[in-house]
Amino acid sequence: MKKLSPTVVLMLSLVATVGAQDLKSSWERIQAFFLSNMHDSVVVHVPEFLEELRRRDLKPQMSVGYFHYAVSLAHLGKDAESDSAFSQAKSLALVAGDNARVAEIAAKQVQLYVGLATRQPSPPPRAVHYYNRALEVLGPSGDLKTKAMLHYQVGILRRSTNDIPGAILDLESSLAAADLLDGEQEVKQAAISALTELYLGAGMNPQAEALAKHSGSSRARIEYTIKLAESAEARGNLVEADRLLSTIQTAILAEGDENRTVEFAKKRYSLHERSGGLIRGYDTLKVLLVQAHAASPSVRFHISRLATMLAIRKGDLEEAVRIVSLMRPLATPSLDPLLNQTEGDIAYLQGDNASAIGSYRRALLSASAFEESERSSIMNNLGLALTRNGEHVSALQMFDDLYARSAAHAIFRIQADLNAGIVLMKTDSTAAALQRFFRARELAKAEKNTALQVMASLRLAESYRRSGLETSAASLFEEVRREQEQLSDPFNRIQVLQALAAQAQTGGDNWSAVSMLRQAYSLAERARATGFIAPIAIDLADNYFLADSLGEASRFYDTALLFYKGTEDLRTQVELRYKKAQCSLGLSNYGEARSEANRAMELLRATGDAEGDLAGLGYATLAFIEFTEGKNRQDIRMLLKAEEHITNAVQIFSASIAGSLLRSEQESQSLRNVNAFRLSVDIAATLYDATSDPRYLELAFNTSEQSRAESFVSDVGTQLVSKLQDPSLRDLAAVTGRLREWGSGETALAVDLTPTSGTRGIKAKPVPDESVARNYERIVQQLSAQNNKASQLVSVNTLTLSSVRELLGENELMLNYYVSLDKIYLFVVSRAGRDMRTISWKPENLASTVEEYRAAIHNLSSDAYLRHARILFDSLLAPVRNQMEGKTLLIVPSGRLNNLPFGGLHDGQQFLVESNSLAVLPNASTLQFVQGGKRLPASPSVLAIGNPANPRVTRLPGSELEVRTIQGIHARSVVYMGQEASETNSRKHMGAFDIVHFACHGLFNYDYPYLSSLALSPDGGNDGFLEVHEIYNLNLTRTGLVILSACETGLAKIRKNDDVIGLVRGFFYAGVPSLAASLWKVDDFATATLMSHYHALLRRGESKSAALQKAQQQLLRSEPTRHPYYWAAFVLYGNGG
Repeated sequence: MKKLSPTVVLMLSLVATVGAQDLKSSWERIQAFFLSNMHDSVVVHVPEFLEELRRRDLKPQMSVGYFHYAVSLAHLGKDAESDSAFSQAKSLALVAGDNARVAEIAAKQVQLYVGLATRQPSPPPRAVHYYNRALEVLGPSGDLKTKAMLHYQVGILRRSTNDIPGAILDLESSLAAADLLDGEQEVKQAAISALTELYLGAGMNPQAEALAKHSGSSRARIEYTIKLAESAEARGNLVEADRLLSTIQTAILAEGDENRTVEFAKKRYSLHERSGGLIRGYDTLKVLLVQAHAASPSVRFHISRLATMLAIRKGDLEEAVRIVSLMRPLATPSLDPLLNQTEGDIAYLQGDNASAIGSYRRALLSASAFEESERSSIMNNLGLALTRNGEHVSALQMFDDLYARSAAHAIFRIQADLNAGIVLMKTDSTAAALQRFFRARELAKAEKNTALQVMASLRLAESYRRSGLETSAASLFEEVRREQEQLSDPFNRIQVLQALAAQAQTGGDNWSAVSMLRQAYSLAERARATGFIAPIAIDLADNYFLADSLGEASRFYDTALLFYKGTEDLRTQVELRYKKAQCSLGLSNYGEARSEANRAMELLRATGDAEGDLAGLGYATLAFIEFTEGKNRQDIRMLLKAEEHITNAVQIFSASIAGSLLRSEQESQSLRNVNAFRLSVDIAATLYDATSDPRYLELAFNTSEQSRAESFVSDVGTQLVSKLQDPSLRDLAAVTGRLREWGSGETALAVDLTPTSGTRGIKAKPVPDESVARNYERIVQQLSAQNNKASQLVSVNTLTLSSVRELLGENELMLNYYVSLDKIYLFVVSRAGRDMRTISWKPENLASTVEEYRAAIHNLSSDAYLRHARILFDSLLAPVRNQMEGKTLLIVPSGRLNNLPFGGLHDGQQFLVESNSLAVLPNASTLQFVQGGKRLPASPSVLAIGNPANPRVTRLPGSELEVRTIQGIHARSVVYMGQEASETNSRKHMGAFDIVHFACHGLFNYDYPYLSSLALSPDGGNDGFLEVHEIYNLNLTRTGLVILSACETGLAKIRKNDDVIGLVRGFFYAGVPSLAASLWKVDDFATATLMSHYHALLRRGESKSAALQKAQQQLLRSEPTRHPYYWAAFVLYGNGG
């Protein structure tokens, strides 16, 4: 039973003294109703009871009766009647001279209204009504503490309904009441905090500042400053927010509130993280650690953990390891999971995948140590560590677990799908990846989350492009461009615009990239998002530079420098100085260019990093300045100075192939003029032209080979390592993958879509641990020492000019072309001698002429191709025509020349194929792998594969005639056609034949050449696409010749001065010394005819190159096929013997 209030007890005693049994019974019944909250029954019975008391003139008892009557009326919402009853109760008490009773009734009236205001559910307007009734009861002379509390509650409620003026008035009243009390009450501090926030939100900054001064307490100043900082943060001014917080750091620590201290440290960490490094958060946390020396081990642990995370962000893993060693003694069992998580992060970034996996798994053993967002992030990074460790199945399982446990959190499900899709793309499971990206996109649509939908669409578009579905990719990118305009959050829109700009830049559309980046830049400026402005400025400058708008590029580099000046990020400052030097050089401001480059080098020397990759880039920049001015002034001293600088650069880059993986694609584009190897070729070639010193010829040739090899290793070779089915290469694959991620800026593969908590997220600055690079070099040296052919993919091991000459046959002449920025160098090499010719032809002009020639060849009703064929012959071959006579030509193309059919060039009298047999090599160093290739036996065994049944490509009925004809030529032949022409049969049997002939579609993937493929028949074991990376895993050392009578099989990816990256290189690696392939889609009948002649000539004992030459000549002499479209597409690669 409820305990009776004093008023009720008094009432009972008074009734008892009256002795009226009937009144006593009535009162007991009313009391029972009242205590059971049956207020409607109370209201029914009390009036009759009061009337009886009045009749008997029992006024004191009537006062108590009216009180109970008033309470019940109030519970029933009858406010007017309740007020009247309360007034009657107090009036009767006054008449009786019982002032204490009057005060007691008023206090209980206030208590009643407060109870009604807080009763659930009570909407804000109703609660405000009851609080105001309580304030009316208290009146001007009421209890100040109660009035302060009531006004505060009313103010908070008014704020919740956006009645800001009313909220301010009530909070001011609360503060006024609290000010009249002694001490610093809790309600006073709460009112100060809420009122400060409202003042600032309403733009009433003078009132907020006056409030802080008026209160005169450190707590008030802290609250005021925190609200100012939050306001600055909301406006995007993170630097100002951090500055404000720095002014109260000492005061926060003096409070001794450990939870508040940790939250304060987290906030300053968060501001540093979101500012992109513009706030010196690491120094701040070190000071905070010193100031918190007297704090508990728990506080010092948490601040140290934040300091570790900042050290990770700036790439100082050595410092992170040092801090963690200090954290271990501070860790209690409850903090061990946080320590495990931090250790996992460090191991993850060091490339120690096994340790990272162990640490993350130990962290996840605790069910209560982490918030859901942190736990999800750990699961995500564990999945990525498993991926890097080659445990793809476990990684995908982890992402599936993350997806399954996040049913109530769509954002984590989207994150899980996006990252699982990325892993699937890395393992070339493109179809499965597309499903994940599509599901993420659909979930984002269902959640009406435009930001996440756009992000998922971006991934999906990239996957379509990688799959060769260009139309679908372009459509989706266009959809993303439209959807980004609907994004309300400027920060989301900025990031999407950055991604779209990157896509445009990758496609070479720099002006579109500029347009999107200008939008992003304006958004960042309006939002005062300082963490975005500097990176966008750099991207803008890079694209202006690539579009040859050097003045604008320099202006935005200056803008970026203003943001990074004074920060810890010296690396970015150095890179920006180099880029400004390039702009000045392009504007012929040589002195200014030198000044910028030298300032950058001074920064490096100050940091003790005078021999790393940035130093190499600095020497290359200085070399380019001296070279450019020296050429223009014809000053040999400047050219020699350029040689000195470039020698230093090449030595640095040659010392560590790992460095080539660390130079990102974006950096190599925006600093394209200072590619050290290419520039060394330019300088040496220019000195050779000026001095005729053979030393410079040797240097130019040797460095050109290094340049090709370095490009292949950094762009493709290291990607293929992870796809080789060789257990001994597992460590190498892990290390190269790590280096590539650092170089491409993909340090955090995770897609982080969760709100910033200030406590989590691996987003390290891409500065690698030197031990990873050293480990890479060690593994590569071991592979080379073991003669493991995988070393070809990851090391720059090229032949010198003298070595190439020794490998050439007496009747062979090598024409080695090297396309530079504004000219082509032709190295003419034979066993008897060597020379170099300079062809003044810019790459863009060369590319357009080659493409015009190829287009003209496809016009069968015209001989317009002859004009282009003559122009190309006169430029590329006429300078060495006398040396070519009677020779077998070994042509090493470069750049766009990889797609040029040299045999179809014309001197005005005849095609080159009419005078010379020829073979093509990806680079001169390939000679060491193919020159010893075996000649075909008198009766070679042949596997002919034609007209596969692949539902994703059209059938080639003409190819059946082709393979049947081949079968009739060779006695020892096996033919697979239709469903038998499967990928499985091909991979299983082709290594047992001397000649393997494919008559099928060849699919070339321009963006991902190692996914180029031959389209064969699918079956239960394989998808029907024999891709480049799969060819690298074949053993074809017995096979002497592979013929790709397919569409565009010879095409190569052309980037910078690249080596051939397409199908051709894959077969060389697999052990095939010779390969014949086509450069464009060829007529079925003409192809069958040419191949019939080719195989017949091979059967008669002709060499591979001579047989192809004679077969092409036969078509040339036949009227229906004399047009070069029919015969010039086919090229022999490798050994021509």
